[in-house]
Order: sequence, then C-alpha cells, then structure tokens
Amino acid sequence: DGFFGRRAELGFADFMVDICFLSTSALKFPDVYHQDERVVRVKLAMLQNARHRVLLMDHDKIGRSALYRMGSVTLFDTIITDNPLQPDEIETAAELGVEIVVA
Repeated sequence: DGFFGRRAELGFADFMVDICFLSTSALKFPDVYHQDERVVRVKLAMLQNARHRVLLMDHDKIGRSALYRMGSVTLFDTIITDNPLQPDEIETAAELGVEIVVA
C-alpha cells in the first residue's frame, strides 16, 4: 500500500533530501517504466527535491518495459543492481552520466 494522489505529490514539494532511493518495475535502456500511473507521479515528485537520486533494480527487471514510461535513466545519478549489466547498457549509462553499481 502507498500514499498517492495530488496531496502526496504536493507534500513532497516541502522536503529537500540528500538522497532518494527508488525502485521501478522495469528498465529498458534508456527508459524507466512502472505499471501504475499514480506511482509514477509520486516517484517523480520525490525525485524533484533530492540532491542524489538512486535507482534500485534487480536484474530481472532490466531489459523490460511496463505500461507507463517514467522517464530517462538520467532521472537518476546512480543505478544499483544485483548483476552486471550488458555491455551496451553499461555504455549507454556511461554516455548518459549514470553510475552503475553492482552490489
């Protein structure tokens, strides 16, 4: 369960955070996706006032898409995943200035 809607979106405008960790349903380079439009709007609001933005993705979600495009991976400074990415994905991330961390 989550807190969604206009109140949630406006509420995040009052916060400035050092780091924001988010996950999404899918990542198909260079775009990030989620299956719920309400979630997309709230996550975008959360990212707006973060100094550093981190995308947490397990490898099963990479190379896939979902119904709603959230935006480019450039919304994030860093992507943390559990398996190395494909060489073309690593190259795209580097070209876009997105750090990849395998943890």
